[in-house]
Amino acid sequence: MKKIDKKEPRFYDEYIKSVKPETWSEMRDIKYRIRQYMLRQEQNQQCAYSEIRVNPDSNFSHIDHFLKQEWFKDSIFDYNNLFTSCNSEFFAAKHKDKTIGPKDYENLINPTIEDPNDYFEYTMNGFIIPKNKDCVKATTTIRIFNLNHRTLTERRKEKILFLERWAQYYSKEMLMMEIGEFDSMVLDLYPQLHEKRTDSNRSVMPRK
Repeated sequence: MKKIDKKEPRFYDEYIKSVKPETWSEMRDIKYRIRQYMLRQEQNQQCAYSEIRVNPDSNFSHIDHFLKQEWFKDSIFDYNNLFTSCNSEFFAAKHKDKTIGPKDYENLINPTIEDPNDYFEYTMNGFIIPKNKDCVKATTTIRIFNLNHRTLTERRKEKILFLERWAQYYSKEMLMMEIGEFDSMVLDLYPQLHEKRTDSNRSVMPRK
């Protein structure tokens, strides 16, 4: 999960004002466009919660209401409450909606308000863990979105191997582009892997 800077597109505001929908189902004519906009312009083509790669043109994603519609009716059309999530039943938005209770929101990180990088760090075996082990907000967010599901940890490990191999040679920006997912993990692990590889090379350099 990473910080997402939201900027409501003009077409969304115009649609709300012209159609005046009362339920989210009335947004069907514009849902695809909203989903694509968020993926391309705000989320770097990644799920807002799991950070796996999502093709904007595919059907493997949906618009998630961070605050569930049935409990927070005043936030149904609030653009800052909308994110694009992958469609996995085992993690991200769908897992959140199946497991969350109203009071859990008190300890849930909202990626448009807070920076998740202030709460999380990553291990070399692909797990996301709290920077502070006693941080309830971090542990609750990991649990609600099931961010350490085996699919995610195994996928992260694969990317870490690539990152470990190339951190010495390329900038973090280039590696983020090449890896194409888990941006937060790359940003967290790159400094130590870059330094590790650089120090390793210095230790084997022949003396003059």
